[in-house]
Amino acid sequence: MAQFLGIIKLLVLFQFALIFIFVLAMYFTRGYFHYRAGKTKKLADEIALRLSACLSEEQELPAKKLRQYIKAIDVVLMVLKTMETHHQHEAAFQRFIIYLSDNLLQPAARNLYNSRHWLKRYYATICLSYGFEKSDEDRLSQLVRDNTLLISINAASTGIRYQNPVVINQLITSFAKGRHLQQSFFAQISEVSNYDVADIIIARLQIEREPYTKLFCYRLLKQIPYTRLLDCAIDDLLFELVDLRIGIIEYLTEVQDERKNQILYDLAFVPQWEVRAAVAKSLARIHNPRSMDILSILLTDPQWWVRVNSATSLYAQGEAGIDILKAQSPENDKFAYETAQRILLSGNRK
Repeated sequence: MAQFLGIIKLLVLFQFALIFIFVLAMYFTRGYFHYRAGKTKKLADEIALRLSACLSEEQELPAKKLRQYIKAIDVVLMVLKTMETHHQHEAAFQRFIIYLSDNLLQPAARNLYNSRHWLKRYYATICLSYGFEKSDEDRLSQLVRDNTLLISINAASTGIRYQNPVVINQLITSFAKGRHLQQSFFAQISEVSNYDVADIIIARLQIEREPYTKLFCYRLLKQIPYTRLLDCAIDDLLFELVDLRIGIIEYLTEVQDERKNQILYDLAFVPQWEVRAAVAKSLARIHNPRSMDILSILLTDPQWWVRVNSATSLYAQGEAGIDILKAQSPENDKFAYETAQRILLSGNRK
């Protein structure tokens, strides 16, 4: 019995020892993080003071400080982000950013872009977003190919912002291979949309043979949006790939060339119902009697989505299209009538 009690006592003492060690470890961990936070804040304040002084007096940083700040690039980027909110539109600040990019940010990116740690590669991407040399194109292209989507998207956005053909072609290759673009990336494309970027995409489109890569190019052109009719779009419609045909139709909705109308009309009755549905949706923006005639026929299509898109587009045509919807009869076509009533009802609720 005494031996059993001794074992119990040892177990209790062992548990108390574990609790004491755990509390002690928590205390030291908390103290360590407080120390690191304080050290980081002190460094951030020092960097902010130094950069602000250089900006106001238009001076360069000492070489020793540049080497020191390269090792603390995460803090430098944090300080720069704060400075941008106050000085972004100042000419002196723009000159200062060019100086920092050449002497601090680009050297830091060259050290970090190949790191095994994703956060360091992310810092490299942010550094290059302030500017990069032609010799950095391969580095930025490698970051576009990165398996971490945050890094890849930021690198791709940088290539688009600077209208760099090498990086843009790399992003087309990388993102076309089954990667689903986030809405934030599409928004980024829209923010920097211009015809210089479109020309790079078109040049790739005209030599590209892989249909899914072509599809991605047309999606980019739609997002810009590119409003000219490309001859290659007509040729690419010969591909039997449904997704590619739909991508071209969506691009054509932004094209401001009446020749596109006949192209869409010719696709209205192809065997692929997904294509017919896309055409029906696109005709909402082409207001003429021919469009309404085709939409009236598509309203009787056996596929539900084709009928719904046709009815929605007829409603968008205005009074004449609404009259066509109201004229539908359950005796003639029950499904067309039900679809028309559904769209009329939803339209009246708005």
